[in-house]
Amino acid sequence: LRVNQSTMLTGESLKSLRGATSLREISMEGGKVTTEDLKALRSLPHLKSLLLLHAGINDAGLVELSKLTRLESLFLEGNRFSNTFVANVRKLPALRRLGPNSTGISDAAVRDIATLKRLEFLRLDDNPVSDACELNQVPCVSSVVPWQPWFFGRKGDPAKGFDWTYHIFWGLEDVIANFTNGWKTV
Repeated sequence: LRVNQSTMLTGESLKSLRGATSLREISMEGGKVTTEDLKALRSLPHLKSLLLLHAGINDAGLVELSKLTRLESLFLEGNRFSNTFVANVRKLPALRRLGPNSTGISDAAVRDIATLKRLEFLRLDDNPVSDACELNQVPCVSSVVPWQPWFFGRKGDPAKGFDWTYHIFWGLEDVIANFTNGWKTV
């Protein structure tokens, strides 16, 4: 089930999914979901992947999500959490893929996440990220900023690169060329 911002899923919509017991994935962007609404997800025994982006979920909602012990993927971009995030994520024994980007968690929380050895994929874009993933050998993909500040800001060596952290975005030269060419057409 995939729902985007234009649909604006409500808590009532989540509650109506209770009978969809074979549902394996829910992907939702936007809308407003309360902690009470998230309780309906417990009735979905085969739910493995959950993407709740910009849905207004907070620490109390994360406590509810931590009860979904069969989750393998959890992406929560744009929701706001404190440093209790890691304690709740540790309660998900099947979790392999995690995306807490733009959630306000600290660098210390990221270091704690990177110690979760069962993680196969960690997506961090807007968090204050140290080299914790590299040090703990946890794959990490980032984007949204030119590659040069990301790479050289971490004291990267072009001859070696990094083993566990990856970045997908244009270079500064591309941004400058496109910006300059765009103004030429005005």
